[in-house]
Amino acid sequence: MRKLAPFTASLLLVTAYALSHIPQPYTSGTTTSPIHTIRSVVEFLQHSTSSLQNAPSIPAAPFAHEPLPLRSFNLGSFVPRTFSLSHRQTPLIAFAPSGTPSWVEFPLGIVRMYDLLSPQHSSTSQRVPEIPSVLNALTLHRDLLQLANPFRELRLLSLQTDELGLSHLRFQQLYEGIPIWGADFYVHVRSDGTIALLNGRYIPTPAGAPTRPRLTTAEAIQKSLEHLQHLTIVEPLPQMFTQLRDELSQATASLVLLPHPLSGAVYLCYEVQIIPNLIEHYTVLVDALDGSIRWHIRNTCSLRPTAHTARHSVPTSYPLHSPITMPGDFVNASGTDLNGVQRSFRVYRHDDNLHYMIWDLPSLDRSRSQLPTKAKGGAITLTANNRDIDPRNPQVYHITSPSTTWTDPAAVSAHYNAYLCDTYYRNTHARNSIDGQGGTIISIIHATQEGRPMDNAYWNGGLKIMVYGDGDQSFTPLAGGLDVAAHEMTHGVTQHTANLVYQFQPGALNESFSDIFAVMVDRDDFLLGEDIVRRETGAIALRDLANPGNPRVLSRQPSHMNEYANLPIEQDNGGVHINSGIPNRAAYLIIQALGREKAERIYYRALTKYLTRTSEFIDCRRAVIRAAQELYGQTEAQAAAQAFDAVGIYDSGGGGGSGNEVPPVQGGTWYIAFILSDGRIALLRTQDGQSGIISPDNPSTKVLLSSEGFPLSQLSTARSGDRIYFINQQGQLAFADLTQQRFFVVSLPQLSNLRNVCISTDGRFASLLTAIIEPSIYITDGQQVARLPLTPQVPDGGAVNTIWLADVMSWTPNMRDPRLAFDAYNVLPLRTGDTLEYWNIYECRFAGPAIYELVPPRPEEFSLGNIAYSNTDPDLVVFNYFSHQTGIYETVIANFQAGQAVALGTSQWTYSGQPLLDVQRPTFSPDNRFLAMVSPSTGLLLVADLQQGQVGALEVGQPVYHPRWFAIGATGVASAQEREDQLVVYVSAPNELFVRYYLPEAAPIGLEILDLLGRPCWTLQSSQWQPAGWHELRLHRPSLAPGLYAVQLRRGQHVRVRSFLWLR
Repeated sequence: MRKLAPFTASLLLVTAYALSHIPQPYTSGTTTSPIHTIRSVVEFLQHSTSSLQNAPSIPAAPFAHEPLPLRSFNLGSFVPRTFSLSHRQTPLIAFAPSGTPSWVEFPLGIVRMYDLLSPQHSSTSQRVPEIPSVLNALTLHRDLLQLANPFRELRLLSLQTDELGLSHLRFQQLYEGIPIWGADFYVHVRSDGTIALLNGRYIPTPAGAPTRPRLTTAEAIQKSLEHLQHLTIVEPLPQMFTQLRDELSQATASLVLLPHPLSGAVYLCYEVQIIPNLIEHYTVLVDALDGSIRWHIRNTCSLRPTAHTARHSVPTSYPLHSPITMPGDFVNASGTDLNGVQRSFRVYRHDDNLHYMIWDLPSLDRSRSQLPTKAKGGAITLTANNRDIDPRNPQVYHITSPSTTWTDPAAVSAHYNAYLCDTYYRNTHARNSIDGQGGTIISIIHATQEGRPMDNAYWNGGLKIMVYGDGDQSFTPLAGGLDVAAHEMTHGVTQHTANLVYQFQPGALNESFSDIFAVMVDRDDFLLGEDIVRRETGAIALRDLANPGNPRVLSRQPSHMNEYANLPIEQDNGGVHINSGIPNRAAYLIIQALGREKAERIYYRALTKYLTRTSEFIDCRRAVIRAAQELYGQTEAQAAAQAFDAVGIYDSGGGGGSGNEVPPVQGGTWYIAFILSDGRIALLRTQDGQSGIISPDNPSTKVLLSSEGFPLSQLSTARSGDRIYFINQQGQLAFADLTQQRFFVVSLPQLSNLRNVCISTDGRFASLLTAIIEPSIYITDGQQVARLPLTPQVPDGGAVNTIWLADVMSWTPNMRDPRLAFDAYNVLPLRTGDTLEYWNIYECRFAGPAIYELVPPRPEEFSLGNIAYSNTDPDLVVFNYFSHQTGIYETVIANFQAGQAVALGTSQWTYSGQPLLDVQRPTFSPDNRFLAMVSPSTGLLLVADLQQGQVGALEVGQPVYHPRWFAIGATGVASAQEREDQLVVYVSAPNELFVRYYLPEAAPIGLEILDLLGRPCWTLQSSQWQPAGWHELRLHRPSLAPGLYAVQLRRGQHVRVRSFLWLR
């Protein structure tokens, strides 16, 4: 066996102690009933009905209150060294507000693959996953996914296999066979069958949701039509479009379960798709039980926001046109466009020599076309003849010419730009027309609005047409802008790929991708609409991707999340044209860093392989980074991450940019607890420097020591700080109660011969280690005990079995996403028969059966250990680095979200003229500003000010070990017991009330605003069924008089009330 220097001599003693305490015969450390091995700790946590704080305990002894004089002095300043974490191995698991994972980036199993013949090339085949095998793998992770039965709750929407050999399976979520609106996700499978990633947004299984409608489909359509009568004109569509689109229907309805976009309540609804006229397209969600309108979306994707006013219907009759089936051919034609450029293009010529603006693009299927009335594929340009495109003048017309010379510049521009856009998508992304299936591209020019020239352009997703106005106050004819055509066509591409819902952040991404690909097609600059904006406006363009806040554009936008406009649905569909400036700016930075050629491939892959209907900005960040990594590598992925960082779209494991941090505690009394050489516990009150020993001379109150006198147990506290947990010298779980000033021993009959403990930040659970040499951690709530095997996963999906035992442990500050970090002693066999021994740091993400290395090991160079989370951010940790060559310690703070680390340079600190080479066991202060550490050999307790770069010391006069910094009596110590209802209420912005609440189980709830006398004055939810998990509700400008109010949440007999002050 070839041994390297251990992480620390004291840690080697842990191994020696464990070896000397193996019971004979081997019993796995249990003394009574067997302990079950668990597949997923989250299952244990969710089904736990107890808390360690309520476990039976026996009084041991009162506090000793023995003075411990300390001498304090300043060691001077230090200059930390920053470096990058170049290869983060942490699998990313992020959760949406619904509580379901929105991004799971670690292997979820291996599925069966089979060869499928390529439809394009019958001689070649593709490796594709077997769908039942994928569903079976997902079933093994149903606790993580919060899906009761993936076989019944998922329906395959699409399966793509790309040039990298990856298969992308998109699933629609169902409940009792009914689709859940806006709920879908991707499963990404490698060619070897490994499920490498899952991403998307959906809800937990909505057990108990209603599934039997009372309304019929026809009644739901009628309700929708009545609703839209107050918003717009609703009349039959021109017959020309029923001929151009065989599948076209003005109104369709299907049954869905709607998670309400604002409240999260789940309603049984009909999703009614209505095309009221040639410009507009609406989605109306009609309650299938009572007929009420639960939600509606105006899906018309315009170039700029539009004011929309109610109009009334006007009866109209339509002329009928019979298909023209005369033979003809395609010929070259020419004309001058709106920018004065002579263009050559293709048109359709009848045998009677009348020419139509129809282009025989590669997508045209002549065998299925009846030209000029009915085309399958190709491009058609039509005209509204300078009239409104609505039922008062519903007709549009073919643009014809007796010769191949065309005199309408707008027609030339629209026709030629459609060709350029189609050519871009075909040549650059191998896309066959807008829908990817060779569909017809239809452009309509010379459209007016309410009798005036239309100052806008539209994509109508119901009719799948592009409509161009001739401009008015702001623009010249909009068909003259190539970037405008690309913008509108990309709305169509988005509709047929990610299908981003046109509201709030998904709608802003919809707009952003149209802007991004507009500057990919029109590559001259980063301006949108620069060729059509009227110079008399004083503006240079409509929008600027490089500088969204440019004062010289017509539509200024935010460029950073700190400028995000939180708008109601009534205003620009929640700010889709406004907030799109933020991802626009990120895209510009990526283009600058990587060039257009790489950026366009990255963004197209993100759009077509990763984004789903309700993706938000954070999902776009992850999708773009992932696409960059897959296509090009780590350098490009890092550039993408830096671009999103620059605009404030950070990734800290949350969804919707919500983050995963918890607020720091405020006030209270701060203490540093530490261990003396004989195992007694001492306390330092940091506010006044008072210190003393609290352990009497009693083995049940002193920390477990090795035979060499080294403490084997750490000190651990919950966020409340009222108890200090440790393993005493009798191998029992004990705690010092700072409120009662007394020690207690916890009764845990299932475990004996314990070695170390760490309490969760909410105080409910403890992780325990026994004296047995085994790769296991035990989890307990004071009643139940479960065993977690330590078999870390590696990036290729396998597992490693090098861990012998764990030692130091730390629980995440955020128990909504439980994690446990630990260090472990590894023995790595070599081919020569020798072994390498080293320590490394790991993390267990309880939301999935995954344990993984936080830093890739280098056994011959260094060991890592003594890990501790910060008190607010689970992506911020501190640990010790030990060099195998020099035997020197270093203290490192790492931010895995930012990919940055800081070395404090502790080995350069000196005491009495000698360097401190054993500074170890760092612990954050409650506000993360300071670090406490110890130097056992010199008996120093060290405190580093991370903001000022100063370090101070307290001379204890004897070896000192394992400090723990905590607060007692602080505010903001909210329990993270997610089995109870939670309610958060505050005024989040001027004239906006924010309500966030948690339900531990699915149930009907009532949510009301009460006045000062407790009388209901506003009903937010009335007996509406909602799934378990977190829900958010924003009220914009509620009609409340200034005063003190309360929000009351009622779930059965459970009631939560939170007050708020409302000021207009």
